[in-house]
Formats: sequence, structure tokens, C-alpha cells
Amino acid sequence: MRPLSNGSCSGSCAEVLGGLSAIANNARAVLPQAVVVWASSVDVAVRVIAAAKTQWASSPGIVYLCPSIVGDSFRSLLSNVADVSNVFVSQVVPPVTYTSHPLVARYLNAMQLYGSSAQPSMLSFEGYVSARLAITVLQSTSAAAIRDRTAF
Repeated sequence: MRPLSNGSCSGSCAEVLGGLSAIANNARAVLPQAVVVWASSVDVAVRVIAAAKTQWASSPGIVYLCPSIVGDSFRSLLSNVADVSNVFVSQVVPPVTYTSHPLVARYLNAMQLYGSSAQPSMLSFEGYVSARLAITVLQSTSAAAIRDRTAF
């Protein structure tokens, strides 16, 4: 597998969407095996994947990948504009419903303990894990090393 195209965008996503069109319209282009979208927002991810699925509608075997940053609402938002088959979202933490996992249990306890009205989600759990990691590293590092910036 090799990249056929890549791009980045801000605002209108014209560069990425234009790249998808260029690949699809190139008679010599090989159909992609996968479309990987690393988006900073769920809206951008939905737009790009919906456009890619439209471009290659006759090729149902293409796999579409997104990082978990797209959040819990991604699948339902995408289903409003495109077929969600072959769309996968990476997840680097266990689901928040896996309450027997010690880290999930600590996260859910912290959510209740601090009176948060927010619902548990994959994104907030990833933030919790990142914060716990930072706290653990800082607690195990001497104050002098942090002041001298030699710890990192």
C-alpha cells in the first residue's frame, strides 16, 4: 500500500476535497485501498469521508479510517450523509462501558465524584488517561529536574 495523495486543509477543506477529485478523475489512478482521515473536527471528517464515499461509490471494498478525535457523534452524523459501512474509528482506550477495567472504573468514579454533568465519552476518557499519565510522570520526577528541564 502506498499513498495516492495527501493534503491538509483549513476552513473549506477545498485542498483535500480537490485531491480526492483529482485521484478519482485520473484515468490511470489505482483505486485506493483505504482512505485515512486525520481530522481536527468531526465536521471535517464527515465531509471528507462523505466526499470520498461519493467519489468511489462503485468500489465498496475501500476502507475508511479516522482517529478517535472525531468523537462519539461521528457515526450518527456520517450516517445522515453517507453509508457507514467500512468506516472504522481507532480507539486507544477501552470503551467507557467496560466498567470492570480498573482505569475505566477510576474515570467513571472521578466523573461522579466531581459532580460533572457531562456524560462519559471516549474523548473525555482519553483526556482523563492523558492527564493521569502527566500526573504520574510529574509525581515521579524531582522538582529540581522539572525546574532544570532535564526530565523531558
